[in-house]
Amino acid sequence: MIDLEHETLVPFRDVPRLLPVRANGKRLHISAVYRWVTRGVQGFVLESIRIAGTTYTSVEALQRFAEAQSRNGTRRRTRRLRARQRYRRRVRTRAS
Repeated sequence: MIDLEHETLVPFRDVPRLLPVRANGKRLHISAVYRWVTRGVQGFVLESIRIAGTTYTSVEALQRFAEAQSRNGTRRRTRRLRARQRYRRRVRTRAS
């Protein structure tokens, strides 16, 4: 959770400028930041806060998100099943 007193807030529109340029020479697109907040990556979600109509994250939240991505298998990750996977699981359960 973002601590307003101790963390440096960054509006979403500025997040791509804080991150390194990708291998193809382009910056990360803002839609990727929104995707990290809504869907997450490999079960990890970027923390965010909305204040007066502007959505923020923090430099520290970006660091936690990056560290969580870097830790392979050291923390249990939740996995969202796709609709097709859920359907197949139901069909298998009913067939048993």
